[in-house]
Amino acid sequence: MTLNPQIQYVTVLPQVVQLHILNAFFIIALFPFTRLVHLVTFPITYLWRPYQVVIWNRRQRTSKL
Repeated sequence: MTLNPQIQYVTVLPQVVQLHILNAFFIIALFPFTRLVHLVTFPITYLWRPYQVVIWNRRQRTSKL
């Protein structure tokens, strides 16, 4: 089994549909590099996880007035 794209089926489609197909390929290509990939691996904990956790390492100074 080899990849044998039949481009003649896509060339007869309207430009809007061709753009839709191109955008779908673009989103599929970017999917592994986004946080959405975690939906595939850990879908339940992903829903309640905070987007970014900030941990401050330095102490706040008290003002000497």
